[in-house]
Parts: sequence; C-alpha cells; structure tokens
Amino acid sequence: MRPNFLFPPISENRRFSFLTLALRLFFGLLLFVKYGLYKWINFQELLPRIPDFLGMGRPMSMSLAIFAQVFCIWGVIAGFLYRLSLIPVLISMVVALYVAFGISHEMVELAALYLGVLVLLFIVGPGKYSIDYLIQKRHQAKRRSSSK
Repeated sequence: MRPNFLFPPISENRRFSFLTLALRLFFGLLLFVKYGLYKWINFQELLPRIPDFLGMGRPMSMSLAIFAQVFCIWGVIAGFLYRLSLIPVLISMVVALYVAFGISHEMVELAALYLGVLVLLFIVGPGKYSIDYLIQKRHQAKRRSSSK
C-alpha cells in the first residue's frame, strides 16, 4: 500500500476543491438527513425490517449503518480523516446495494448512485476546503520551520 493512500497530497486547484466541497456537502447532508438520521430516530420501528447482514444480528447491523451514515459522514462533509471516514460509509452503501436487489429496481439505482459518487469522492480526495488540508498545511509549515 502506498504511504499516501489514506492521506494523499491535496489539490490546490480552487475550482476542483470547490466542486469536491459541493459534492461532499450535498451528498453527505442528503445521506445524513434522509437515511442516517431517519434510522437513528426510528431505530425500534425499523429494526424488524433490517436484514441480519453477515449474521451479526439486526441491532448490530442497524447500529453499524447508523455509525456510518450519522457519524462517519460528518468526517466526509468536513474533510476530516476523509478517506478513513469514507470507508464505513462505502461499506454501508455496498450493503444497501446488496439489500436493495431484493426490494426494488429504484432502490438499486439509488444505492448505486450513492456508491458511485462516494467512490469518486474517495478517489479524488477532500480538496483544499477541508480540515485535512489545514492539518497538512500546518504539518508542512512545522516541518519547514524545524528544518531551518
């Protein structure tokens, strides 16, 4: 694995960074509000309809989906530990896609759309308008000042 796999160099291009910020905000907030928050608030009512994925039990499966879609998605939105935050969200979308195959064609399309956008966001990184960028810049400045 390359050393920059989880923390790649961040593009300085402002237009590109603005586009990644817009995508993070739009898809992240949509996923948080429409799915994550909904699952968290309606945990008990939704529990009987959630499949027991990998034999972990329904409560655990639901809790992992909530963790990804409520807590990890904020790391994605803010660009904080960006790729690490995206991994649980990506896994939850793969599970949603697998589960959707048994439900409806529309659900498959929606899960595939989210998964596709999230994979692209994983590949391109958080961009300049992210907490990871600020951390990277501070780290580089410290390294430069200590080497003088």
